[in-house]
Amino acid sequence: MEKRILDSLLRIFNRQFLIHINQLSERHNFSRDLGMNELERMEMLYYVENEFHINIDDREVKKISTVADLITTVQKYAQ
Repeated sequence: MEKRILDSLLRIFNRQFLIHINQLSERHNFSRDLGMNELERMEMLYYVENEFHINIDDREVKKISTVADLITTVQKYAQ
């Protein structure tokens, strides 16, 4: 599941945000490492929710700052 999530995130970044990276690390921080502002983070979460057919609670959204946080959250909601 983790590999599938990483692959989907990479595809979303490349297609929707024109952030062309070959690999995502769980340590990547969305704002610091990937240069995403708050609006872009929200848009990215929208695409992730659509990709995995989930709806992430607003309280959870506020806790997501790294790729690892997002993977954990998607795994939690996709069960």
